[in-house]
Amino acid sequence: MFCGPDSAKPQRKRAPHSVPHLRCFWLDHATGSLKPAGGADVGAAPASPRDSPRRPETETPLGPNPAFILQHPTEKDVVYASTERIDEDGSVYSLRLARDAADGVSLRVVDEATAKGKSTCYLAVDKSGRWLRLTNYWEASVCVLPIEGAAIGACADAHFLPPANALQQPAKDGSLQPVAPRCDQPSSYCVSTKPSREEHWTYRQRWPHAHCCVTEPYEKNFHFVVDLGEDAVYHYEMDEAVGKMACLGSTRLARGGGPRHVVFHPTRKAAFLVNELASTVSCFTVDLANATKRGVTSETDDDAVLRLAPCGPQSTLPAGYDNAHHCVNGIWKAKSHSSEIRLDAAGDWLFVGNRGHDSLAVFKVSFDAAGQVSLELAHCHPTGGKCPRNFAVLDRHVVLGNQDTNELVVLERDLETGALARVSAVPHNSPNYVARLDAPPALPALPEDPSETIRAPLAKSPSSKASLLDAFAPPAPAARAPTPEAPAAAVAAPRAPVAAAVAVAALAAAVAYLAL
Repeated sequence: MFCGPDSAKPQRKRAPHSVPHLRCFWLDHATGSLKPAGGADVGAAPASPRDSPRRPETETPLGPNPAFILQHPTEKDVVYASTERIDEDGSVYSLRLARDAADGVSLRVVDEATAKGKSTCYLAVDKSGRWLRLTNYWEASVCVLPIEGAAIGACADAHFLPPANALQQPAKDGSLQPVAPRCDQPSSYCVSTKPSREEHWTYRQRWPHAHCCVTEPYEKNFHFVVDLGEDAVYHYEMDEAVGKMACLGSTRLARGGGPRHVVFHPTRKAAFLVNELASTVSCFTVDLANATKRGVTSETDDDAVLRLAPCGPQSTLPAGYDNAHHCVNGIWKAKSHSSEIRLDAAGDWLFVGNRGHDSLAVFKVSFDAAGQVSLELAHCHPTGGKCPRNFAVLDRHVVLGNQDTNELVVLERDLETGALARVSAVPHNSPNYVARLDAPPALPALPEDPSETIRAPLAKSPSSKASLLDAFAPPAPAARAPTPEAPAAAVAAPRAPVAAAVAVAALAAAVAYLAL
């Protein structure tokens, strides 16, 4: 599933079809090839369908500037997407994953809510499945929205970075003393001054930037928010009854790294964090026993929740590559900067994208007898295009988007050596995010009338558009009343797949926007 290019970036070469959209593909695991998943031409567009050109059937228009896609962890036919912009608050959409009469897969927009912030770049569902946490990069905020399947409610909680508890340090007498923030400007700088993209690109750490909110997989009680501007990771707990988050403390990282995303090992208590500005990966031992301690700690402190491993930060670039990197007085420049970080399902191999060097770094993950984690750079594989912003790691393949050269690439994995080999590619406008979507065992058939009754009586967001589907979907027959969504027991059985590879394939998804 993919989204088209960002029209706000005229310097990027775009393919002729430039409407922001999502696209569905099947990945054939036997050949490594991508095949359009088919499906109806559905979704929401900023203009009437009569005034818009006919879109390929595998596309769902969504915009402006879609940036992230997330599948509900238990309700596999529900997908969430965010839009990313800096001129006004973004939106969060819910979409319904469905099978049409032609055995294709399609996504249709169901609900929308305001993101309560700009440049919404990350989404996560809590363990109860009732709350959606979203991260707004531009003014560094984290918000919580209630969800009930495809229904999205108004914002229940919001936090701006850095939180007050992250700016306190324990003193010898046990009290908490204030600690000065590292950035020159607070989050409110975006509201009072309205900085431009050009200022942001020059001064990447002038003000805080929230880049993700990730829940540790061991207890699923603590949520880690990465701040690129402050070089810090804040940890929160959450009251699931009311959707309120509370910051407990933070781990401060080496200044100038610019942390972007963090991932956790699936079975060992270890975390890996990509530093975008320094093009490095840091390894940490995760000690949740320290999570309830208040205040700020350094990554080298024994009582840190994230304790830096002895191996230290590892470069994501090959030895001898001159990245011409320096950060003086907050001005950052480099030839290459890191993008996404992902682990494979077993936790044996770690992957990091390099934008500029245009490669995918592959690290071998190891643990010694004492349980200390370490990384070894095994490969730096060229992606065959420019700006590998995002990718998905599957069992035997990596699906990667080269954003500036408008293509999606499939790489085959050697599970023993970590080596990658290019096996196929398809053109796609400015792919920005790539994610695996698990196809439900039985996808519900699309109703003849595409309108949908929201099941949960959630408080609606002020920007929610109740008539979103009716405004952009084909009109229902005059004699037919709106058809509520069928209950789970009445879902039509799926038709036989076109080929065995389609039946077992994962869906790949991608979206396009600004390279932050």
